[in-house]
Amino acid sequence: FCVEMWIQPVDTTQSQPLFEWGTSSEKAPGVHLWIHDGVGRLFANLVDDKGEYHFLSSGPGIIKPNVWQHK
Repeated sequence: FCVEMWIQPVDTTQSQPLFEWGTSSEKAPGVHLWIHDGVGRLFANLVDDKGEYHFLSSGPGIIKPNVWQHK
């Protein structure tokens, strides 16, 4: 699958979701894409069919506040 979006976050100093897909059950398969760590980091968590987490993270500053960005 592919996720593409335009975002203009007002605040990047707090973690906040950009996209989530899956069920509400803990450890259920799904995808979580967040602005993370309060430093404009892009963070993804891919949960596989065994409930195991696979984290991906960018370097700091990839997400800027008050600017339209295509991700």
